Amino acid sequence: MKNIQISKLIGVKIREERENHKMSLRQIATLIGVTEEELYQFECGNTCIDVDSLFVFARLFNLDPISFMHGIVNVNIGAGNTIH
Repeated sequence: MKNIQISKLIGVKIREERENHKMSLRQIATLIGVTEEELYQFECGNTCIDVDSLFVFARLFNLDPISFMHGIVNVNIGAGNTIH
């Protein structure tokens, strides 16, 4: 999974959870207090999600916040650094 942004991977997991809960962008955006566009940008990984928002998503989906990071290993984070 080299050179894949962590934000994109977390965004995919957020989208998967939203779809698993059969909720629309509008429903989630309203519940967490962001616009549909902001939520869409999170899900696409175009906007880095902050820790506070990650906890809001975790609470909304009844998950441990760490669950959004499962499977993120060996991701190149730039400047020769890699997360293992």
